[in-house]
Amino acid sequence: MALFILFVHYFILNPMNPKQLHHAYLIEGDRTLAISYIESFLLDNFGIERRGNPDFWYSEHETFSIADGRAIAGRYVERAFDGGKKIFVIATRTMTHEAQNSLLKAFEEPTPDTHFFIISPSRSSFLPTLLSRFYIVRHDEHSTTHQDIEARKFVKSGYKARLEKAKAMAEDATKSEAKDFLIALLKETRKDTSHRLIPSAERELVECISYLGDRAPSVKLILERVALLVPVK
Repeated sequence: MALFILFVHYFILNPMNPKQLHHAYLIEGDRTLAISYIESFLLDNFGIERRGNPDFWYSEHETFSIADGRAIAGRYVERAFDGGKKIFVIATRTMTHEAQNSLLKAFEEPTPDTHFFIISPSRSSFLPTLLSRFYIVRHDEHSTTHQDIEARKFVKSGYKARLEKAKAMAEDATKSEAKDFLIALLKETRKDTSHRLIPSAERELVECISYLGDRAPSVKLILERVALLVPVK
């Protein structure tokens, strides 16, 4: 990975310090896991939801183009509907140089309470001038946490044990903890080929993670459904 001789920020999203929220982040890593963490972070610290929120822009691209950049440039200068924060989350594999240049003004002269999260597998396709405006976050899906260990145990257990775990978690865990567990479960099913989900089941698991971001989800029903999604070997 190339090293740039310029001032590049490195920052870890820390829900204990929400006042440090920067105006622009580049998040390197898997887009599904990254967007789930972003949603949890914003909901837990600012009460910002993605669903039904006109001030939350999310888009996915294989290549982010100049036309995409112009569309966003026309929106970030607008006032938020509720007077709060405006959130732009862009997941893209690459971004053309023209598109990056079209976003420079947004990052050089940020509008108050406007925050960008760019999700990409690698920073290598980004121009140094744009990188210098980002806090760069490396979302390491290979690190091991307590939730990762619990997810590993979960996939290796039978349906009865999983449903008991789902019931206990629904009673004791917070919504955020349940969401973190499902994110860890998604990571585990991708790493463990013997428990890999079929595409439709993975899409449903991703939807369940998203549902936990709602204000009043049925945690028990969601966890019970997930318990049946992962095949038992």
